[in-house]
Amino acid sequence: AAVPTTKVSLSSGGTNADNSGAGQGGLFYMATSSIVATSPLTGVLKGNGNGAPSALTGTPNYLAYWSDNYTVAPTPTTKVSLSNGGTNADNSGAGQGGLFYMAASSIVATSALTGVLKGNGAGAPSALTGTANYLA
Repeated sequence: AAVPTTKVSLSSGGTNADNSGAGQGGLFYMATSSIVATSPLTGVLKGNGNGAPSALTGTPNYLAYWSDNYTVAPTPTTKVSLSNGGTNADNSGAGQGGLFYMAASSIVATSALTGVLKGNGAGAPSALTGTANYLA
């Protein structure tokens, strides 16, 4: 049998396109009048309306957020702002037994505290300690 030299139409079960150059990892989608392939995609798939689907990728160790109604993007910082439910601070070094408090523009940790908690106005809370068997 002879190999057809024209594209097989969509109505006949074909793609109506020459997809011989489609790369491994590509995705097929419906274009204007044919089924065609994207280039290989790595990441999370994003539909682009009538255009070709694309891949969303992020930045390692950054948080993802919706940058518009259709896009998930990495945050410009690894700290989540207070308005987005974060601390606006890197608290990875917070010690066991520390407390968190509101500093000027972020929620930060004290060192480990032992004793009675003492508020220090706008400063970090601290601990009061006493002497055993003495009145306060």
